[in-house]
Amino acid sequence: MKASRLLKSHRRAQRLVKSEAEAAAEREVEQGLRELGRMRRHGSISESEFVSRRSALLLPVIERPVLG
Repeated sequence: MKASRLLKSHRRAQRLVKSEAEAAAEREVEQGLRELGRMRRHGSISESEFVSRRSALLLPVIERPVLG
């Protein structure tokens, strides 16, 4: 296999792994937000605790660099 094709294949595989990792992180955040919403509806946590936990969950999403 030519070096250029091998390099393209390697880059494609890296993007795929990165996409899967990002998707897993997004699923984790979504699951956490659903759980927080459930706890809020059932009165298990206060409004201020909800806001604090939600901010902590969203922080990695906000800090993630935007891919162009």
